[in-house]
Amino acid sequence: MKAVEPKLSFISRLRNAEHFEMHEEINEGLKRLEQKLGNIFPLRSAYAALFGKEDMIYKRSAKAIETKYLNQVDKTRRSLYQMIKLRVDSASYSFDADEKDASVKLTEVIENYRNITAGSMVDVSALAYNLIQALRQSRYATAVATLDLGEAVDKMEEFNESFKALYIERAESYNAADNQGNMKYIRPRVDKALHAVIEGVDALYVAAKLSGQTALAADMEEVIDMFNAIIRQYGRIYDRRKNETLYTEIHENS
Repeated sequence: MKAVEPKLSFISRLRNAEHFEMHEEINEGLKRLEQKLGNIFPLRSAYAALFGKEDMIYKRSAKAIETKYLNQVDKTRRSLYQMIKLRVDSASYSFDADEKDASVKLTEVIENYRNITAGSMVDVSALAYNLIQALRQSRYATAVATLDLGEAVDKMEEFNESFKALYIERAESYNAADNQGNMKYIRPRVDKALHAVIEGVDALYVAAKLSGQTALAADMEEVIDMFNAIIRQYGRIYDRRKNETLYTEIHENS
């Protein structure tokens, strides 16, 4: 009689990508054979629900994406500060008296916010906000216009607001991630649900064979064949990697 491949201990040692892909293929196979599952359909539903959670966790990339854009936006804020500072500094060497006066006046503001170049992301948010408010005071309006810095100030505000929105979004993603758990949390639960389905398939197949239910036994054989094809495929993937690692270690130590 047939049975699902009993050597399943390797599943817990698969890489996250391999683990996800194996279970995804099994779930697709079970979906295709859904009409043949009979009494084990509730076990299959529980397994599918848990794999759905692994799917969300594995594919969750919001954290990486948000951090990437946070870094880009933060870099732009700092660059805009440097651009404004360089314009103010260069104006101090200008032959134009108005530009020189503007440089003197704006230097008293710019120097107070030089930590923008080295502060933390959160520090930069507060410093940039205060710098923008200062440069928009009536005292400095003429100097800002003289050095044509209005657009740069507006851009700094735009990127500072974008950063704050992304920062909040990332915090919400972190909270969602904490609620969902991680791969270390979900993997053993998905594996346990898979084992329950496999035990149900094997038991139903044996019962069908012993009771002479030929059609049901044939259905279970098809399910068993699907399981074995996928499980053995990923077993070979694991064995090949394990052997390659062992070969490397032997030659590195020889």
